[in-house]
Amino acid sequence: DTNLDKIPECRETIQSFLKKEIIHYPLPHLTALESLPAFNMEDDNTIPPSPFESSLASHWHTAFHTRIIQHNLRISSVYYRRIHLSRLAQLLSLSRDDLEKHISQMVSAG
Repeated sequence: DTNLDKIPECRETIQSFLKKEIIHYPLPHLTALESLPAFNMEDDNTIPPSPFESSLASHWHTAFHTRIIQHNLRISSVYYRRIHLSRLAQLLSLSRDDLEKHISQMVSAG
């Protein structure tokens, strides 16, 4: 898409999701992504964001990180038939409790 070429950070992020590789978080270009309107709803830096805008930006940040974790779990399932939870948590740079929470959410969601 030609519009995607205008925002190289988005193009690189999409390409990362299309590869069968673990995506390390935080992304090298995460600050550039967070400056986009989808993450940062402030039009004018002199006006502080409303609580709604702050919570929406926080929601998008959390949702984005969750999608990266889900991608990484799917990719790790391609390469590993059996792996200890502690090793998988180490590979994905997560705590064991966070990893277990994300796995159980994915299993219960289907």
